[in-house]
Amino acid sequence: MLLRANIVPMLTKRTFKNFGHKRQPIPLVTTLWHGALTLTFTGMCLNWDKISTWIFGKDSSKSEPDWDEDL
Repeated sequence: MLLRANIVPMLTKRTFKNFGHKRQPIPLVTTLWHGALTLTFTGMCLNWDKISTWIFGKDSSKSEPDWDEDL
């Protein structure tokens, strides 16, 4: 009985440092690659003509060519 009383406090104080699941560091190259892929695929889905008109406005100097002008 006396022997068991001395072991119990020792077992409760025993801990493991840095034990468990931790986040793995992600390399910078991987982060940049994923960002480039995301921007590429997102950029392909956008209508850039509407976005440029919304940001810069309608360009009055650029007019549509008259196709029946040559006929």
